[in-house]
Amino acid sequence: MKTKLFALATILILSLSVKAQTWELVNSFSDYLTNVYTQGTDTVYIVGQNGFIGQSPNRGKNLNYQHVTTNTLSDACFVSHNVGYIVGANGTILTTSDAGITWTITNSGTTQNLNSIAATGINNIWAVGDNGVVIKSIDAGQTWNTVSITTQTPNFSDVGFKNGKGYIVGNLGSIYQTLDNGNSWTQQTNIEGYTGQEQFASLSITENKAFILSANNLFVYQTNNNLWQKSSLPGYNINSSSQFLSDNQGVFAITYGVIFTGSSSDLWVVNVFKTDNGGSSWSSYSDGSNNPISTQWIIGSSNSKIAFVNTALGYLISGHLMYRIPFIGDINADFYAGISSQKQDIVALKQYQNSLIVENVSKEISDVKIISTLGQILFQQNVNNNNEITINTSNFNKGTYIFQVNLKDNTCYDIKWIKQ
Repeated sequence: MKTKLFALATILILSLSVKAQTWELVNSFSDYLTNVYTQGTDTVYIVGQNGFIGQSPNRGKNLNYQHVTTNTLSDACFVSHNVGYIVGANGTILTTSDAGITWTITNSGTTQNLNSIAATGINNIWAVGDNGVVIKSIDAGQTWNTVSITTQTPNFSDVGFKNGKGYIVGNLGSIYQTLDNGNSWTQQTNIEGYTGQEQFASLSITENKAFILSANNLFVYQTNNNLWQKSSLPGYNINSSSQFLSDNQGVFAITYGVIFTGSSSDLWVVNVFKTDNGGSSWSSYSDGSNNPISTQWIIGSSNSKIAFVNTALGYLISGHLMYRIPFIGDINADFYAGISSQKQDIVALKQYQNSLIVENVSKEISDVKIISTLGQILFQQNVNNNNEITINTSNFNKGTYIFQVNLKDNTCYDIKWIKQ
């Protein structure tokens, strides 16, 4: 759902020019991305709609991708370099034993949407999902059994373990804790102002604390004495994702809808913040500014997720785009592996000396954008009651760009455009 942004924030954003000095756009895909997972320093996995799976052994420079199912995929985890799992809609579970080269569909025993997966080892793997579903495998993911931890039916959003301690979180005020790797679970309710209707997500477990993103611009965290406290996050909480790397160091990404015309969002932008004091204060991850609408915002979509290896290396997926930090500058022609030069069945892009003509074949166009390989929006125009648009390109430098066509059915197509 597109979301309005407060008028003040809109004015601030429109007064800024996009910078991407540290965040680097490394790839773009026709499939909508839903999550990102890192394994070690260099290997990164991304998953998305239509069963999309992407794997890169070198920080996104080269990325191999495939479709194993048509179901939307939501999360991934690995118990070794080679053995990993992916979960998704309609009870989907995929397994790999060759570092993601091939994936096998496994019977999960449920048709509920699975939203998160985590493991303490190859014989203790957990997945959680909608309507209170919790399933567990003790045989490397070959078979799965239902585990009952509550009489309620919340939509569980995340599960995680560290050093024997684990949590399952979701809506309906759901925070369930285990101190014995999942043998028993206890609901946590000793939170200031607890109502039982809270929505919890984005779980992070560190050596001594647990951090859980909450609605209403808050996160809750568990202290050493097992008490739960609240702390505020920067900006406006529209769509967000968080990750804590240690008791003190954390990262938080938030997505804003920006209104250029009309009453709905014409553009989504993402801001990423960091904390070095357990969330007591936050600053922009790129430039040190505490302004929630900083010059380091990057383009994205209504869903953004982050995965950091350490404080110096991280990834962000948003909509159809994948970014990394820091800027390395090693992206070559493989950047366009997921972008076809034409989408003739949907959109035709015709190039002339100083103009581009966009013609739509079968669907209504909402707007078009021209984006640089640094993620800068160089041109944007809405399309009203006309499925053909001519763009003057005389002011564009020679080089390669992404031409993004957004359709009114909420689908998006990225087309490679080379200005000669």
